[in-house]
Amino acid sequence: MILAEEARRPRVQLPNSLARKTRRRLLVSKLIAAGLLGLVLVSHDIYAENSAWELILESAAFLLLLTGAMGRIWAGAYIAGKKSQVLVREGPYSIVRNPLYFFSLLAALGAGLAFDSLSIALLMGGGLLLTHWQAILEEERWLQVTFGAAFESYRETVPRFVPKPKLLSPGGLIEFDPLRFSHHLLESSLILLAFPLARLVEWCRQSSLLPCLLRLP
Repeated sequence: MILAEEARRPRVQLPNSLARKTRRRLLVSKLIAAGLLGLVLVSHDIYAENSAWELILESAAFLLLLTGAMGRIWAGAYIAGKKSQVLVREGPYSIVRNPLYFFSLLAALGAGLAFDSLSIALLMGGGLLLTHWQAILEEERWLQVTFGAAFESYRETVPRFVPKPKLLSPGGLIEFDPLRFSHHLLESSLILLAFPLARLVEWCRQSSLLPCLLRLP
């Protein structure tokens, strides 16, 4: 990858305070995910089986999950092994400053829709923003301190969270850590399992293997 010299820095580590906050954020995210899974298992959607609305939700879910997974893989190819070391400004990072978080949000919304529920989708998307938005702000403050004027210039032209496709710049040769990218590839690919999991839950509901304590739109 061709990068400006001012965007290169010696290898550095994230501050301990930021690392601790990241670990706490991941723990809270897992607890929220567990709570939402419990809600999914005891609830049912309000839509008729095999209705047009159900088909629309499932189609949207699949597209969002696929886009989220592929987007995260795309971002990982540019950042794997370089996070906190290099200010990456090519590929997905040329159209939005936080592509991993953005594509994770799409995947979260898709996972909710996979259960044929707008309510679950909004809760999943809201939960992700609740647990990650502060992290986005803290990471950007750290990038400001680390990369200085280079990050200021980047921040002035590239939006924080809503992509601007017309800014796309693929860059040149991509260099990444194969081991870290492999882990990222596996992690991102697992997102797609939300769709067959939702179908399994639906089958269990139809077979009366799961209780229906409430109905959600």
